[in-house]
Amino acid sequence: LAAMTTIGTLLWAGIQTSKEIHVLYFLLPVVWAFGLCRWVVSVAGGVNLMLRAMLFLSVLTSVMIGNIWGYRALMIRKFRKDFPGIELEYPWIDAVWNYITNFPRFWADEIPYYLGGIAGALIAFYSTRERDAPLIE
Repeated sequence: LAAMTTIGTLLWAGIQTSKEIHVLYFLLPVVWAFGLCRWVVSVAGGVNLMLRAMLFLSVLTSVMIGNIWGYRALMIRKFRKDFPGIELEYPWIDAVWNYITNFPRFWADEIPYYLGGIAGALIAFYSTRERDAPLIE
């Protein structure tokens, strides 16, 4: 699950760093969650509440980190456009802090992606519900 979360994060981050962001991208976390659930259920051989919760957190983590990655890429691109020829050192800790503190300024632009992430996470949580069974350890 950790590897798939990393893959989902990298895919989402790659999409977020593109110059063209379309609001329909909010559907991608839903598709990702559905595929992730199908894969985990087939590999695990069963699910329990803890695994369902981990699927939920996996999808939300992928979206959140991907959005921060995209925010950082956007800030670097904007800086390079405004100040050509000057390289910017923009540490990840600063990107995370600025994303969180500036979120009230751009929340309306981010809502579709978080709604997609929440919808995907809910799909991850509820689509495996009827298959609740103890995992074989």
